[in-house]
Amino acid sequence: TGDTKESYVGAIQLSAGSSTIGKGGDVRVSSGQSVDVGNGGDAVFESGEGGSVFIQTSSSRQLSGSISLTSGSSAFDESGEVVIASGPSSDGNKSGDMKVSTGTSGSTGGTLQLISGNARDVSGVGGGIEIFAGNGVSADQYDGGNGGSVLIEAGAAEGEGVNDIGGSITIKGGNSIAASGGSVTVKSGYSEQEVSGEISISSTDGIGTGDVSISSGMASDQKSGTIYLASGSASQAGSINLNVGSSHSHATAGGDVFLRSGSAYGSESVGGTIFLQSGKSESSASGGVVIDSHEALSSGQSGDISISTGDAKHSGSIHLHTGLSSEEKAGSIVLNTGLSETSPGGAVSLLSGSTSSDRGGDINLLSGHGASRGGSIKLIAGSDSSASDDVKTGGDVSVTGGNSKNGDGGFVHIIGGSTESGNGGNIAFSSGHSKSFSSGSVQISSADGSVDGSSSSGSIFISTGKSYDTTTKGGSVAIRTGESINGQGGSITLSVNDGAILDGGTVKIEAGATLGHAAKGGSVVLTAGSGRNADDSGDGGDGGDVSISGGFANGRSIIDIGGAVEIAGGDAMVGKGGMLHVSSGFSDHGSSGDVVLSSSQSGSDGVSGSLSLSTGYSTAASSGIVTLASGDSKYGAGGEIIIHVGDGGYYNGGDATIAAGSASAAGFNGGKVSIIAGAGLSSHSIDGGDGGDIDLKGGEAKGESDNDNGGSISLMGGTSYTGYGGSIRISSGSSISSSSGSVIIQTSHVSGEGVSGGLILSTGKSNGGHSPSGSILIETGNSEGAPAGKISLTSGETSQDDHPGGLIEIITGYNKDSSSGSFFVATAEGGVNGDSGELSFSSGFAHDGNSGPITLFTGDSSSGSAGNIDLKVGRALSRDRPHIGGSVSLNAGDSYGPDSFGGDVQIGAGSGVNEWHDGGKG
Repeated sequence: TGDTKESYVGAIQLSAGSSTIGKGGDVRVSSGQSVDVGNGGDAVFESGEGGSVFIQTSSSRQLSGSISLTSGSSAFDESGEVVIASGPSSDGNKSGDMKVSTGTSGSTGGTLQLISGNARDVSGVGGGIEIFAGNGVSADQYDGGNGGSVLIEAGAAEGEGVNDIGGSITIKGGNSIAASGGSVTVKSGYSEQEVSGEISISSTDGIGTGDVSISSGMASDQKSGTIYLASGSASQAGSINLNVGSSHSHATAGGDVFLRSGSAYGSESVGGTIFLQSGKSESSASGGVVIDSHEALSSGQSGDISISTGDAKHSGSIHLHTGLSSEEKAGSIVLNTGLSETSPGGAVSLLSGSTSSDRGGDINLLSGHGASRGGSIKLIAGSDSSASDDVKTGGDVSVTGGNSKNGDGGFVHIIGGSTESGNGGNIAFSSGHSKSFSSGSVQISSADGSVDGSSSSGSIFISTGKSYDTTTKGGSVAIRTGESINGQGGSITLSVNDGAILDGGTVKIEAGATLGHAAKGGSVVLTAGSGRNADDSGDGGDGGDVSISGGFANGRSIIDIGGAVEIAGGDAMVGKGGMLHVSSGFSDHGSSGDVVLSSSQSGSDGVSGSLSLSTGYSTAASSGIVTLASGDSKYGAGGEIIIHVGDGGYYNGGDATIAAGSASAAGFNGGKVSIIAGAGLSSHSIDGGDGGDIDLKGGEAKGESDNDNGGSISLMGGTSYTGYGGSIRISSGSSISSSSGSVIIQTSHVSGEGVSGGLILSTGKSNGGHSPSGSILIETGNSEGAPAGKISLTSGETSQDDHPGGLIEIITGYNKDSSSGSFFVATAEGGVNGDSGELSFSSGFAHDGNSGPITLFTGDSSSGSAGNIDLKVGRALSRDRPHIGGSVSLNAGDSYGPDSFGGDVQIGAGSGVNEWHDGGKG
């Protein structure tokens, strides 16, 4: 536009066209491009001197337009900078401010983001953001000027509602996928001649001030970051003060100080430890650690000091100990309560932990060991310190076992002192001596139980100590009665008093164990007295009995059980366990005593007890054998073994089961059950004796109902998961010089109106995808010098006029989706010089009726062709001798009666019976 001297010059306006509905036209100002290697032209927006430059988008009723200041991209070099700066100012004046702000909004103000560029290349670094305040660059020694400040302040909330919160400020380092996240460092300025600048982090004063939280972030896998509070090293190091603000309200406590280490939630993790440790000194004393509650006013109480570990499955211990001293006396631990002028002095209580389910904690007072003498433990009660002549009492010393509400009261142990070379200290309990009367009794007794019956009296233990001398035995305990010269010896009674409500007391006699090599634990010997009189003319006296019996149960309930008697050999770690030998007595001239193992007969409403005879479980070798054998007899019969199950008067009779052991290891078989009758061992030529029979017989049913059946006999081979099931073989006995025995399988005869039992010979069903069911093979044995045995299938006869004889029916197997099974009847081929066997089908002779017909036909077919009948004789294959092929003869029967006819021979072809067009040919 043209120049002017007094008025405004003309403006230049670049305007694109407006649009009613669509987008308005663009205005683009572009400088010239450089086609080859030069730079393109600049685009400069510059106002006149003192004038401003405004770049803004138009106001809009909807979303106003954006402003973008972006340098162009570069294919081979750095992209251009974007510089927004106010101009410099002459000395003494302030340079222009620069403000970057978003617009005001009725709902949410716009966000201001400073985002540096990303880096795409390997090992690249994203662009940084740096905010620098201006420097005071004058070097004047009196007032060179201060550096500018950096203030980052979030927006204020001027609303008066409880939800009108001021804006937050977050300073956060950059994220990282594999390496550490970016750090955040807040550091005060450095000074060459004075102290460095302070760092102050505080919430602003107000009616209620906000919290100040310093924490490292949560870690999902590795260790969370550590927080360090440390003053710098110096000639005099600075302190760290944790001061909580005072409280000025009447009933409000001062602020608390919490030092809490981190929790651990892993199955084997441990919570963090808190260390309070004073500073060390190279040449003098280390610093002290003082935990002290502040003194209180005259009307108040000083604060408590509590040191405790947290609750846990196994709570932590508290250790109070002084340090090791190399030359001087080690430091003491003093527990001292405060002095009271008018009231009782403070108590010192050592309380171990209580528990609701186990034993309470112990209190151990142990003095220190010493080269010349061990430290002493003194329990001294307080003395009467009053200066008056009034009668006062010194403090008591009481040693009492702990009380218990439901369990045992605590022990009180009195133990003499130990020694290395001398005798241990004695503990003597002795009754008084009397010159004229009996000496006093010694009574050791526990206290009575409670009167209400809720507790029992205590036990008494008498035992000698261990002995470590290899030449002597441990101390003995002798309980014996005095000897009687002319009368009866005194008795020893070990008797436990009755239990009125609970169990009676136990009497236990146990010999001593041994730890020595090739030594043997002590024996327990119960021997009845002998009848030592050798008189053989009358009655020399019997030996005494040994009777061991369980206690009687006088209760009237089925759960009131008589006491058991258990006799067991001793256990062994490696060798064999102790043997249990039960043997009857021997007699020089008479019979040996019987051995009877039996349970007693039952009462009117119970069952008699079981009798179990078994060997123990074995983990390595075979388990023990159970042998049930009667003794040999030189001149009489061998003793029988009878296994008999008792009869059932109302219910079923008892079962008798013989089961061999199973095998669980790979490659091993279950045990075999063998039942073998006795052999006739004599070789006498006239009658050496037969082998014993084996009879397997089902139980007899004597009931008169149709449902009272005799007992069955089942022979079943063992089942198998993958291999074959077990076979069943029934074989008669062989003979060296005569015939082998017969095998007869038959059902019994019927004497009444029933039918005799059926005989079923079948193989099991097969469920496999391609496995057939089992075959049935019936064959006679081979014969070397005589005809082989024949196979006869004969059904039973009947004497009834209107019932035929038994039927023989042979039918092949059915298949619902395919063909039924074939049926072959054939004789074996002939030998080198013989004929093949004859195959003959004939019905039986009839006296008054007709002889039976022979019918040979194929089955009907609903969809396919009916089966053929082929009658074909064999060929004569010899070429060097004249032989004739077999003939086919169809002969009807002759008739010998008057006015009768010989039988017809009829051969007829099949008819086409379909009535439709082209229904089929005959």
